[in-house]
Amino acid sequence: MITITTLLAAAALAAGAPAPDAALPVTKAQAEPSRYAVRYDAKHDHYCLRDRQAQPVTGTRLVPQQCKTSSEWAAQGLTIARKD
Repeated sequence: MITITTLLAAAALAAGAPAPDAALPVTKAQAEPSRYAVRYDAKHDHYCLRDRQAQPVTGTRLVPQQCKTSSEWAAQGLTIARKD
């Protein structure tokens, strides 16, 4: 039985790259938290996008956010899908 490590080593040698270390365990990549928070406003049928790293505007505690319909976001190249 051929292991994945053996196949990776053979592919790396064929490409001229050093072989991967077989002692390193293969783990599932952990997803990083998103920089943006999306909230759906059902009353107005808008998706509101807020940057989690943004600072409040001077003189207020509110963090700026942009609210648009899904078609308006799609026109700008951003596809938003709701999780059910």
